[in-house]
Amino acid sequence: MDELLRLRDVSAPDPYYHSQNILIVNPYHYNPPLAGFIGLTRVEGPFLSENSEECSISTRLPRVQGDGSTENLCSIHVLSDNRTGSDRCIFYLTWCKLTQLIHLALQPLDNCHVFVNGDLLDPRTKRPLNYGDYVEIRELASGKRWVFQYCVTALFHDQTRREPYTLIRKLGTGGQGSVYECEEPVTKQRVAIKITRRAGHRRTNYLPSFDALRELFMLHLLWEPRSVQEYRRAFPLKGPLARFSSAMPSIPFISSSGGWFAWGYDHVVLPLAVGDLKQWVLSTISSTGRPPNDPQVCNVAIQVFDALRYLHRKGLVHNDIKPDNILVMDNTFYPHVVVSDLGLCTNTWELQALIKQTQDALGTRMYRPPEATKSVTRPYPISSQKADIWAAGLSLYFTMTGRNLLPKRETTVPLEHYTDQTFTQHWKTLRKAHVPERAISFIKRCLDLDAEKRMSAMHAFKLTWFKQFEPIEPQDQASIPLAFSSAEVVVQPLPETEEGRQIVVPVKRPHSERTPSIVVDGKGKAPARKRREIAA
Repeated sequence: MDELLRLRDVSAPDPYYHSQNILIVNPYHYNPPLAGFIGLTRVEGPFLSENSEECSISTRLPRVQGDGSTENLCSIHVLSDNRTGSDRCIFYLTWCKLTQLIHLALQPLDNCHVFVNGDLLDPRTKRPLNYGDYVEIRELASGKRWVFQYCVTALFHDQTRREPYTLIRKLGTGGQGSVYECEEPVTKQRVAIKITRRAGHRRTNYLPSFDALRELFMLHLLWEPRSVQEYRRAFPLKGPLARFSSAMPSIPFISSSGGWFAWGYDHVVLPLAVGDLKQWVLSTISSTGRPPNDPQVCNVAIQVFDALRYLHRKGLVHNDIKPDNILVMDNTFYPHVVVSDLGLCTNTWELQALIKQTQDALGTRMYRPPEATKSVTRPYPISSQKADIWAAGLSLYFTMTGRNLLPKRETTVPLEHYTDQTFTQHWKTLRKAHVPERAISFIKRCLDLDAEKRMSAMHAFKLTWFKQFEPIEPQDQASIPLAFSSAEVVVQPLPETEEGRQIVVPVKRPHSERTPSIVVDGKGKAPARKRREIAA
């Protein structure tokens, strides 16, 4: 008991005392994820960040053991010193898939003394750990000691709520993190929780960290009530969009219901979308045999440029506009879309300082403008709000045709490689897909090679394509049967495309192509060469 009391009283100065939070089991490394985080939290006391590598966890390969109707996944986690490579103790994790129960046992090694709640452990035996146990590790060679408390944190558990969210399924993984579909414990409402690994605290430069903290800050900044009201009063929704406005939020951006931090991961709660723009376009092609029609594309374009207009008026740049980051919120013929993934959003002066130091622009390379690429004549890349316009133009081209303008995802074409004939074939593709000329003119203004002449989001609403937008209701008065739904788990899988695979839109054959077979009847003539062959 005296030893236990001494462990709890760590306020006295101790020259050898050092501890840090150690994550033993990361639930996101398992498929499906485990029920929670398992780790050792440092007891309140002095913390020496320069000795952060003195205590680290290394994981051995897990092994699966079967015992009748249950299947146990066992893995070994070793607490060691990265600098010397010496092991101190071993943690044995046992997870039963059937009952979802997790058990952790501790076994010390000969070079350390390990106390659990004041009891010295025998190196030849394993000691099961319970929630709240105090663990003290004393290294015999150096005389150092570490004091921790065993902790289990439920997965998707916001500490402000009584019960954790219920995991439904994993929606996907991107460059900023992973997204899971979960169920709210009280209202039973489905939400999306984005998981992002927080950047390290030790930084060698002044570069900003792009993580969930930045995304939450940007969401709070954009959804500031006064800014939203002033913007909507200055730019109200007019014409056909006015009747859609009742079902739409004030601005076409994803909103957040809060977030929390646990074991190095930021969790952001977002509304659950039925899919993204890429999935919606591919599902439309799969269902109807053709891409979305012109009114549908114009409806999407107006909402995307409305978001960019609001964003650019606040002096911000999104830096990652692409079909994957434009979410479809409902399953209707004219869907409501919002711009998401603000983890790379910056203001203009911060963007210039970042480019100057890193010599590289932000965002997916395939959607970067040509001026954002270093070349022989441009040693420094350039990026601005016009980069969002270029990326939006490429996203609209994909919406109209179902294929990307640039085939390789990690490719950015320098400005010197563009010629007057670069886009000629693409404009022909749009005309073959029966895209109106006013829509093609809109895309041309978005993809102007001169960033200074490229149109702004404000100017987009003065063009004919937006002004003449008139939604045409489908013939059956029903929405296109999409393959995804926000109300239940997907039953029919979405069409997946391999890297580099293109969706070919069926178009009419040009008159210049040769006819594969010729039928000579009394109503017409065959070509002269064919007539000579017949006469011979």
